[in-house]
Amino acid sequence: MPENEPKTELGKKVEKATSGARNGFADDLGKLTKTPFDALQAVADKIAKTHPACVPYQIVAIEAEQRGIEHRDLYDAISAFIYVWANMDDDSPQDVIADLASLDMIDNGAARVLAALLASAAPFRQTARTASLYIRVGAPLFANIQGVVDVRLRFHETAEEFENGYAPKGVQGTQHVILANLTLRDPSETDRVVPFLMDENDLQYMKRFVKHMEKELEFSRELFKSSEIETNG
Repeated sequence: MPENEPKTELGKKVEKATSGARNGFADDLGKLTKTPFDALQAVADKIAKTHPACVPYQIVAIEAEQRGIEHRDLYDAISAFIYVWANMDDDSPQDVIADLASLDMIDNGAARVLAALLASAAPFRQTARTASLYIRVGAPLFANIQGVVDVRLRFHETAEEFENGYAPKGVQGTQHVILANLTLRDPSETDRVVPFLMDENDLQYMKRFVKHMEKELEFSRELFKSSEIETNG
């Protein structure tokens, strides 16, 4: 094997990538040193605990908002970690980073950050793979939700006029509605978009639902703690 030939599967994949893809990856690796490490570590650990059954962009957006930093910068930096994490298979972090360095993809500073992130996330690797398989059984995963506020103009005074196609006589009223797209991801990695409409009352009900689910999660954590104590004696 030539001295500079990559030893890892990830290194071989990067070596064969297009120049554009390699440049983009190198840019993202370079941003590892330009982003607060504690934010990177928090996001990397959360992703590692559930990957691939998670939506990294959502985790990044929430973490960035909580810390008051630009989520695009955090996402670009963490994208480099995600690519390595998802493609390193059973290769050691040291071998992966050595390959990236031999391919001039990463400098010493970024290499130290990446090594620290991989070391922090390592304990979750096997558990996350198993949990991901379990969570995908039986139902699609929540992948994304997007929405816009729409203004509906009413041109009929009565339902009868509207249902029977009467000619409009002018604007009779307005109302705000929310148009949303819910994206669900099947076990086959196929995305399915479910569009729906909400008004302000529906939005308040959704907030109520979120509060209830947060409360139930809190209760369930206490149950897990109790179970661990009983199991471990």
